Amino acid sequence: MIRPLEYCENTAQITASIETIDSRILELLHLRKQYLAQKQKIQRSCETDLINLTTVNEEIQQLIQTNHSLQNEQK
Repeated sequence: MIRPLEYCENTAQITASIETIDSRILELLHLRKQYLAQKQKIQRSCETDLINLTTVNEEIQQLIQTNHSLQNEQK
């Protein structure tokens, strides 16, 4: 438990509060690490999606060119 500083009457109470604060900091750092990992996972996914969109766009452009070529041959 974190005792408000103004109510700490001895070093044992202060030490207990400090240990609780340290424990919570470690918990938050662990949680932060999980959030960073998820962020990296999402960023990699977005980058992959962007690469896939670029590939699809190139394929569409090739299909359009092929279609134009076929139309010109039919004329």
